[in-house]
Amino acid sequence: MVTVSIVSHNHGDMITCLLGDLERCPEVGKIILTYNRLEKEITVPNKLQSIVKIIRNTNEKGFGANHNSAFEDCRTPYFCVLNPDIRIEKNPFPDLLNTLQGDDIVFVASPLILSADGVPEDSFRRFPTPWQLLKRKFSVNNADKINTNYQWLAGMFLLFDADKYKQLNGFDEDFYMYCEDVDICMRVNQLGGLVKLTSSASVIHNAQRMSRKNMQHMLWHVQSMVRLWRKYFIRR
Repeated sequence: MVTVSIVSHNHGDMITCLLGDLERCPEVGKIILTYNRLEKEITVPNKLQSIVKIIRNTNEKGFGANHNSAFEDCRTPYFCVLNPDIRIEKNPFPDLLNTLQGDDIVFVASPLILSADGVPEDSFRRFPTPWQLLKRKFSVNNADKINTNYQWLAGMFLLFDADKYKQLNGFDEDFYMYCEDVDICMRVNQLGGLVKLTSSASVIHNAQRMSRKNMQHMLWHVQSMVRLWRKYFIRR
């Protein structure tokens, strides 16, 4: 029922572990593995070799462009965008599929994202206005993180109804890296659809936080945030 898209940027060891986790998820019917740059071949478990398709980019693409390209090979009712740094201890797909199948206006569902220490991450948030970012930066507790008044889901693990992903025309490829998840969820909101956190399902996120460590990633993050604000505020 599900096509999974994973993009590697020299994430071989992480993806080998993730593929081992996906072996235990019978809902996964196809996996599109994209090598975004030249790297060592990733080991695919024997059980999955018949359902894995490899894409090797000749030029590096952004987050949205890679997943949109993978979606062209999606022939299943559901399409899953999955980060390499996710680990799955208990199969989340049955609960996520129940969420999507239970309400026709739900476009995308996400499990609860836990840190390696088992703490819920703020993977479901309000639209990141300058005020919201300041509020989050100086918050002294998790009250702003754990609430039901969210507008978007972070892109580490997103399960889409494939027809609705097509209706949205996928991710906006003008965002090279960062904020693509915010943008697509905002477009869901504009169409009267819903994004849903499924807290009965959870996965582990071994966060890389590259935008805090790497200057190029930090620059991409700032550029994407400015593009997002221009798209939803200045151009209205």
